[in-house]
Amino acid sequence: PPEERSPDQEMAHLIHHPETTPRAVTDRFPAHLHINLLPVVQRQGHGRRLIARLLAGLAAAGGTGVHLGVDIGNPGAIDFYHRLGFTDIDTEPGGVIMGMPLSRSSQEQRRHRSGGASSG
Repeated sequence: PPEERSPDQEMAHLIHHPETTPRAVTDRFPAHLHINLLPVVQRQGHGRRLIARLLAGLAAAGGTGVHLGVDIGNPGAIDFYHRLGFTDIDTEPGGVIMGMPLSRSSQEQRRHRSGGASSG
């Protein structure tokens, strides 16, 4: 039973039985973004630049949208993704699923909003 699993057993279970994102999300936002930065390198623009590079690459490759999940207990991250242009598209226990449609024109709007910095 889940309540009897050690942390290692729980991680092994999640590897072999991953949670799935609702099809309504992946149909519109098929790419998945996951990023973790150590606190020592947060708030320096690294996350913004990494995400800008990813979004540009996905759009250039014909990607139509990207989604991510954020813990509801992390309002700073939720605000960060909202500032980048992600919107709340679904909720799950303990979290929110956010998404962003991708197109070349939306990439130009985000580049302008983030200060005109090129992602290339």
